[in-house]
Amino acid sequence: GISLFLASAAATVAFVEAKAILGVDLGSLYMKVALVQRNAPLEIVTNLHSKRKTENMILFDSGTRYYGADASSLLARKPLKTPAGMSVMLGRHDAHPNVQILAERHYPITPAYNETRFGTSLSVDGLEFTPEELVAMVLTHAKDITIQSHSQASVKDVVLTVPSFATQHERRALLDAALLADLNVLSLI
Repeated sequence: GISLFLASAAATVAFVEAKAILGVDLGSLYMKVALVQRNAPLEIVTNLHSKRKTENMILFDSGTRYYGADASSLLARKPLKTPAGMSVMLGRHDAHPNVQILAERHYPITPAYNETRFGTSLSVDGLEFTPEELVAMVLTHAKDITIQSHSQASVKDVVLTVPSFATQHERRALLDAALLADLNVLSLI
C-alpha cells in the first residue's frame, strides 16, 4: 500500500507544476500523510502529537472540531459527537452491508438515508453531514497539519489511495470529498 503510494507520488511530482504534492493514505481507522516536494526527499508528515498516523475521526463540541488523537481521547465521554469510519461509508447507501455492520457494532451515530441530500447522512451535534463532507474535513485537517509542520504556503495537489475493490461510485465520492477540501486530485491509486 504505502510503498506503491510513495512511488506514484514521487513520479507524479515531476509532471506537475506544483511546488508540493500531498499524499494521503486514507484508511478506515487511520490515515497517513506524505509530502513530496521538488528537490527534496519525500517526507511522512507527523501530526500535532508527533505521530505518523492519525485517527480518522472528528469530534464536534460546542462549535469546535477536534481531530485525530484529540477526538479519540474524548470519544468515551462524547460518543454521540464523534463520527469515525466515515471513509467506509463513502459512496455507499445506508443499507450497504459494510455500513450496517459499522452501525450495529462500532458506531454510536447511526447512518440514515437523507432524501434532501440524496444519500447517507449522519446527524452529529444537531447537524447533518454526508460522509463526503466528513472526509473532506479530515482531508482539510491533513492539509493544515502539513502546512503547519512544513511551513508551506499552501498545498493544492494530492494523490489519494483507494482500495482496489472500491466501486466507481465510491471512487467518485472520494473525489467529491477532495473537491470539498479544495484539493486537486492528481491520481487515485
